[in-house]
This record gives sequence, C-alpha cells and structure tokens, in this order.
Amino acid sequence: MVSLRIWVSYAAGGDSSLEATLIQQLISDLQNAGAIVVTDNLAMSDEQFTLFFQRELATCEWFLLVQTQEITHSSRVQQAMDMALQQVKHGPLRGVLRIICPSWDVWDEPVQWSETKSYLFQGDYPRLRDKILLDLDLLQIEDEVEKSIRDAVTVMLPYERGTTDQEHFHTKKETSPFFLNRPEELRKLLASFNRSSLPARDNKKSIVPPPHRQKVAYGDRPVAPPRPPIHAGRLIRYCLIGGCVLAVLLLISLPLLMRRPSSLGPGPAPSPTVPGATMPSPTASPTAQVLVQDTFQRPNQTFWGAASDGQEWEGDANRLTAFSIADNTGQIAAHAAGTYSAVIGPAVGDADVTLSATVNHFADSINLINLGVVLRWQDTNNWYKALIDGNRLSIDRHMNGNAAVLASIPFPAQGGRAYTLRFRAVGTMLLAKAWPSNETEPLNWMVTATDSSFVSGQGGVRVVLQNTTQINVMSFNEIPV
Repeated sequence: MVSLRIWVSYAAGGDSSLEATLIQQLISDLQNAGAIVVTDNLAMSDEQFTLFFQRELATCEWFLLVQTQEITHSSRVQQAMDMALQQVKHGPLRGVLRIICPSWDVWDEPVQWSETKSYLFQGDYPRLRDKILLDLDLLQIEDEVEKSIRDAVTVMLPYERGTTDQEHFHTKKETSPFFLNRPEELRKLLASFNRSSLPARDNKKSIVPPPHRQKVAYGDRPVAPPRPPIHAGRLIRYCLIGGCVLAVLLLISLPLLMRRPSSLGPGPAPSPTVPGATMPSPTASPTAQVLVQDTFQRPNQTFWGAASDGQEWEGDANRLTAFSIADNTGQIAAHAAGTYSAVIGPAVGDADVTLSATVNHFADSINLINLGVVLRWQDTNNWYKALIDGNRLSIDRHMNGNAAVLASIPFPAQGGRAYTLRFRAVGTMLLAKAWPSNETEPLNWMVTATDSSFVSGQGGVRVVLQNTTQINVMSFNEIPV
C-alpha cells in the first residue's frame, strides 16, 4: 500500500513555544498515522530548495501550511505556497490545507489563499488533529461504528435527490459540523447505536422486480425447449455444392498463377508506415561530426585545461581548484558544499551531449548531490540541465536565477557506480536518458520536455556537491543534431 505523502510548510523562528510545539507534534502525529511527511531544511540554498521542493511536491498529495506570523518574512514559504496552488490547478496535488495560528493576522494573507480549506488553532490541539486526519482519510473508524454513523445520518439528515446511502453518508460526514466537531463524542454515542430504535424514513427508491422464473415442482427440472433436428441429407447437399464452387474457382485461377515468373527475388523492405514494420529508433546515432570531445587522457594537473580536441574548458573548470586531472579522469572534489560548472565549445542550437562519470556517494533528500550536463548554456543563471541525484532523472531549467523542474522520473542511482548521462535539445524539445555505463544504452528517451526559453548556447557539466563528494568524469562529447 502506497503511503500518503504530505508537504508541511512553515517558517522557523519566533517566540511562540505553542506554535513550535504544534508543528513538531503535528508532524509526529501525521507520521504515526502512516503518512510520509516532507518539509523544508534551512541548510539548503535557494536554488537547492527550489529544485528539491519541485521534485518532492510532484510526489505529494497534500500541501499543509502552518500559517504563523513569521511567514510574512519568509519569501521561501510564500513561494512554496504559490507553487502548491498552481499544482492544485494543473498538477497531481489534491489540495492545500492551512492551519491559522493565533499570531497570524488573517487580513494580511493573499486573496488566493482564502480559496483553500483552513483550520483556526486556538489551543485545542486534539480537536485540530482529528479534523485534519479525517480530511486526509488517516483517521480510521471501526466498521460497526461507521455503520451506525451511516444509519444515523441517513435518518437524521435529508437525502439529496439521486444519491445512494454510501454517497449520502460520505457527503454528510465531510460537511456536517456534527461530525467535524464531535469525533470523540460521536464514537461514544454511536458505538452502541441501535438502528431499530429510529423512526422509519420515507426514502423512495426504484425497485427493480426480480427476473421471471418458471415454477417448478419439487424434484423436477425446468423443461428446456426442444433442439431443432439435424437433417443429414441437407448437410450433404451443402457440402457437395461448396466443393463444386471451390473446384470451379481453382480452374479459373490456375492459368493466372502459371503466368507469374518462376524465379521470385526477395521482396522490398517494408515501409516504416506499414503497420507492423520496424520504426527507426528515436535515439539513433546522430551524425559523426563532433563539436567537443574529451577523454581526459592527460597528465595529472590542477584545473581541466584543454580537452582532447584542443578546446579549452571554461567556467569553474579552469578557475577553481576543485577541478583537476587525476588518473586520466576529470575530477571534481570540493572542500565545501556548492554548485560547480564547466562549459566548453561553440554556442549552438540543436545538440546532443553525453557524459560518463562516477559519484562516490549520493546523499539523502536533505543534503542534495547531483551529476548533470547542460545545453544552451548562456551564463550561470540561464541554461537547461539533465541530472541524476540518486533518486530521480530530471530535466531542469534555470532562467534569470529561477529554477524549475520541467520533467522527472524515478532513477535510483548508486554511489560508486559509473553512469552515462545523455541530453539532447532539438528545437523546443528536450530529451534525456541515463543508464549504468557497463550496460546497453536504452533504446528510447526516458524523460522528455518542451520549452522555448533558450534557442542556443554552450554545452558542459554542472554538479552540486557536499564537502565529502568526489566526481570522476571519464568522457564528455557533444555533437550537432
């Protein structure tokens, strides 16, 4: 059974111990109820948080905001709330819930926030918890009690036209203050509920009469209608007539068959448009022309220097000592967490880059580490990137400093294993795939996206490291498409 995933967003800080206790207790209770809770981490940079939030939100079903006074000073939380509202309209997110704490002035909230379901927290935490768990379907009621509740509701509350008992029960359970405000009293009152003690209700329903059955005396069987007799003479006549017709057709077609050439060569190859014909692979190798090629087969040195084809690496590769050549690999190893980039070659529009490398370890969802290649790189704030981070294969866009995940699929990469990452940009189409370097390249592209933000730029490498990360690049090449 897949667990419910919930993003809990809040702003840290403030002097209210009541609100801090509420947040900690709520996260604990959601986890105890079987939900997976994902939340913010202050150690992330804004770029890391944006990418992390977009990837995780795509897997969550609910967004829960603890609305405290500190949110007015947290642009990160407000950005997360805005993105969550967009996901409700256009994405897989089921809904946004808000807990309004006493320190928050409701008049300060954005207008679009008022369209979401909210709970006012006034110190009664158990009631608040039960309401949230009920709305998230995490609070289970025993079958007998639920049956009693259903019976009680169908009697005490009027029916809506055209609804069944089950639909009526769930509708009233979600909308009636009797259910939302008295969960504990409800269980006690209705645990021993006696349906027969209630007055009968006038609930008119269409009654479908049972199908007609033949009256049969005890021990007898229904008399089946007699089978039509089989006339053997008629069957023989049909066979003779059919045989004669077949012989006449064979005699007519025999001269036509004898006129065909006796030596038949192999037929033409099937057209790709014919059903059943083999279609060319969308990942067929592009032209042999090469824009950039680097095998890193050169003496150990600081920086990456010149590639195998003589072109100079740019960006951080020839500026920061985190880049070096060691044992015929391009090594990236920093003593501090951060983002590092290396670009090379001419600015082009349609291109295909392939990178083979190892990462000594991928981190958990908090300490992000990723290995990626870029296309249409214009500067440090504008580019497309395909990456693996130990959990997913993604295509990202960074435009004017704002990061966005354009497409993503699960891809559980392992630390210490060599992977090949391939990224292609053709017109507005972006395509990516990744696989272990010792295995065969996948036939089809694994992730695709469409975007028209950038039309040309350089190719290269862009990674996110922690202070213990080491990346070894074995090869890099870029070709036109």
